[in-house]
Amino acid sequence: MDGKPDYSATRNADAYMVVRWLAFILANGQVYGLNHKITQESIRDAAKVLALYHQRHGEFELAVVDDDFRVDGASVGPPIPSTIALAHCLTSLNAPGLCFREGITAQELATFAEMLFLKEEQVQQANGLSGLLDAAGLTSIRTIGFSYQRVAEHETVVAKDGKDEEPATGLSDASAAAIRRFLDADTAAAASPADAAPLHQADLDDAKTLEDLARLTAPPEMDDTLTPETLAQQAIERLQRVSDKLRESPSNQTVKGRRNIRKLIKNIETDVTERLQRLAACRT
Repeated sequence: MDGKPDYSATRNADAYMVVRWLAFILANGQVYGLNHKITQESIRDAAKVLALYHQRHGEFELAVVDDDFRVDGASVGPPIPSTIALAHCLTSLNAPGLCFREGITAQELATFAEMLFLKEEQVQQANGLSGLLDAAGLTSIRTIGFSYQRVAEHETVVAKDGKDEEPATGLSDASAAAIRRFLDADTAAAASPADAAPLHQADLDDAKTLEDLARLTAPPEMDDTLTPETLAQQAIERLQRVSDKLRESPSNQTVKGRRNIRKLIKNIETDVTERLQRLAACRT
């Protein structure tokens, strides 16, 4: 050993501390109720521990594997009754993994805590935690799909679904429908604020999601019957609305996030340019 600290061990220890405090929120909420001062103090403490993790390691991504919590396949600490209860709770919410983005506030964490106590039918109606986060406009937290492969008795490989191959999910049907309503609205008042929420949740690192967003943002194919000028103007307006909303998300204000937005814009420009060329050819 060269005497340097083990980064992975430090990260996992910090991750375990976050898990413990999230478990405290669940346990105290079950005993005292969400509005009790003890539970509220747990939420504030969890926010502080999460902020410390972000300061040291960046975004907090966590996978739920049976009764265990893992980061990059490694267990963050021994399962205990409170963390096992949290794992079961997240599984019932259809949340195999979570990402807490940098900048999350104690109030946002409190909103998330409320979701841990919803009834099963409420969760099902919202299509799991992902749908609940979308509806609440909670952009600092998103769910992540993970796949697991047991390779030894005490070793599990954990990877994001689609990380090593072309993602197959992209936007959910509900998110796509909401974004379509947001874009097709004639005025800002015609669309619900919740219709723009999926844009904050969109994972721009997902190639399929970028493809879905490009398809939704470009004017519908039926608009090829319009003049080139009208088609171009519609494309500009729709792209402006999408890009403005994407830039509101803290995760998209990073260098990587801005690069992904530029990639989306380029894809849309390519699509619209090809359609304009077809229109021009039809009119010659």
